[in-house]
Amino acid sequence: MHGTSGEVVHDDSAESLALEPRRYDQVAKAASAGIMSHRQVDSAVVEISGPPGSLVFHLWCTLLPEDDPSATIDHISAGLIANVEKILGQAFVTHDLNFTFAQRA
Repeated sequence: MHGTSGEVVHDDSAESLALEPRRYDQVAKAASAGIMSHRQVDSAVVEISGPPGSLVFHLWCTLLPEDDPSATIDHISAGLIANVEKILGQAFVTHDLNFTFAQRA
């Protein structure tokens, strides 16, 4: 778009809306990596979906069966999700958390 004096005027609203899904993907990948840093976690996949203001946090996490998983699950459920909400600047409307256990070898 061009202004009256020939300068270029950017309409950031459409551009910023287009960047949101990419930002959600980047934050989700960082959250997955953070969860994977726990010694009791075998695998973790995080997905953030929905429009701004109605975001849903999805987690598919496989835990190793060695120890009591309560502390790890609590840390993810309370601490990590709250940190992701701070990064995004908005709360999730739903947390879809799926925990399973890896099979013993």
